[in-house]
Amino acid sequence: MSIIVNDLVESYINELYNSRNDFLRKLRDDAEEEGVPIITKDTEGFMSVLLTIHKPKKILEIGTAIGYSGIFFASLIPKTQVVSIEMDDNMYLRARENIKKSGMTDHITDLKGDARNIIADLDETFDMIFIDAAKGHYTSFFKESLRLLKPEGVIVSDNVLYRGMTASNAFLIKRKRTIVKRMREYLAYISNHPEFETAVLSIGDGIAVSARKVEE
Repeated sequence: MSIIVNDLVESYINELYNSRNDFLRKLRDDAEEEGVPIITKDTEGFMSVLLTIHKPKKILEIGTAIGYSGIFFASLIPKTQVVSIEMDDNMYLRARENIKKSGMTDHITDLKGDARNIIADLDETFDMIFIDAAKGHYTSFFKESLRLLKPEGVIVSDNVLYRGMTASNAFLIKRKRTIVKRMREYLAYISNHPEFETAVLSIGDGIAVSARKVEE
């Protein structure tokens, strides 16, 4: 059962889901069977519409995991180039293999290491930045990647409601208190940032979309 969205509504929405291709369908099935976290079906649907509208030529992904979302982005918009960062050794190796199998090696550059350090060394700009990594560091990721975002770029932050815990202490697990506190601070920060218009949506585990304002 989803805490954020009624389970009957979530079940109905998931029935409408169509996978992009057979490779992604199998990768999702394997991930769900193993309990490996990837973007939810409704988040994927939302991102497919957002990317179709925004048509980003370059995407920075912070948090590769097994490579699912990066492969999805690259397969959705054929000319898109994705730079994806992953810190975990096992996830990084699995992602590299999945990217190779998907045939997207020419469209996805996978980098291993602490995203905060790698971002500091990047000198290219991006139309979209997708944050889906260590939740306690979202504010750092956002701040440090700002210089890489193009003037009309978009930053998407996934899992911001964190199983409902960000929204209400009624769902709070004590050992997650610090992460939840930081996530609340992050959402307050991006919601009040003078350079961005931000919407926090109850899609999946919560998603925040921050669009850089166009200067008059």
